[in-house]
Order: sequence, then C-alpha cells, then structure tokens
Amino acid sequence: MISSYGLTIKTKVELIRLIRSYEAAKDLSLHSIQIVDGLRDGVTYDVNPFLTDELRDGFVSKTMLLQFRITTKDYFTDQDVLSFLITQVQLAYPEFHCIGVFV
Repeated sequence: MISSYGLTIKTKVELIRLIRSYEAAKDLSLHSIQIVDGLRDGVTYDVNPFLTDELRDGFVSKTMLLQFRITTKDYFTDQDVLSFLITQVQLAYPEFHCIGVFV
C-alpha cells in the first residue's frame, strides 16, 4: 500500500481536481498543463509572500505552466483569481515553479 510509505502519486487528474475544488475556479477553464525547462514568467503573482517554503532547497529547474481560458467577459479580478489558484497549486507541487497564463 502506497499510503503506508508516505508517498503521493501526482497525476493530471489530481491537479485538475485540486483546481476545480475551489469556487474561485468557476469562471476559468484549464486549457493545458506543460512542464518546461527553466524558470518562466506568467501573469500570476504569489498571494502568500509571507509564507516561507522550508521544504524546497531553493533550486527549482522546471516550470509547470498552466494555461487557462476565461469563461466570462470583463471580469476585472481574473488575474487575482488565477494567482490564488496557482498559489494553491504551488503548495501541492513544490518541485516545480508554478505559473499561470491566459490563452
């Protein structure tokens, strides 16, 4: 049994479930997930800058790029909502630098 060893299996479906579990995600549609080499920039920002990450060693060599479509028009908090969601993904996937962009 995997749980007895303290291992977590991370799948695309689990990532999608995590994102959809938030009411804030109702107006966003996940378009794609890509793992790319190096650190990239997105439109998101860290909404928890006061939290320190004591688990990572500070060296992350891959970026998880999550592309979203907006399902509403003229919603002025889209970037803030996406930043919140990406921050939650970052907590679950510390082995990547997580960013979000709109397509």
